[in-house]
Amino acid sequence: MQRSTVSLGMKPWSLLIALAATIWVTGNVVLGAVVAPAAFSVAPPRGTLITREAAGAIFGTVLERWSNMPVTVLLTVVLFSLGMLVGRAWGERRRLVASLLLGVLCLTWACHHLARQTLVEVAALAEERRQTPERSPASEVIFAERHHASERWVGAETLAALLLAVGGVVGVVRMGRASAQRCTV
Repeated sequence: MQRSTVSLGMKPWSLLIALAATIWVTGNVVLGAVVAPAAFSVAPPRGTLITREAAGAIFGTVLERWSNMPVTVLLTVVLFSLGMLVGRAWGERRRLVASLLLGVLCLTWACHHLARQTLVEVAALAEERRQTPERSPASEVIFAERHHASERWVGAETLAALLLAVGGVVGVVRMGRASAQRCTV
């Protein structure tokens, strides 16, 4: 009986993970699929309202603020909730579950850290580009490489958050079914 009550104590943490990770994934997808195309649609070659550098500066500012404040808050909620789940699973002697949760926790933190680091690097390179009218081909290559690295890390971060959202929902559903089965027995 002790095992089932401890498992039920895991449901709120799974729900918190599902909610925070869903907000996180949604924010990243909206920025990548809606905001970025909208910002760059008014810049050459598609538009003439602003320069590509200005569009990049606008989108870069939005992305930097998103990755700094909301995602940091969501990451804190997710990491704390995962930590609570790891502790409860370990206490129930469910070592495999605890190890998987710990692995996802490390993956999520690493992806966010690397995405954030490359975003900061790209922002610094973009600022340098804005202030230097004559750009060397080498600096253009470095900017393109860091920009692509940033896209990859933000994509990895989004996938890790999606994994968390799915895992949280699965955890909530499984615990709901387990409690429903105990009620019918």
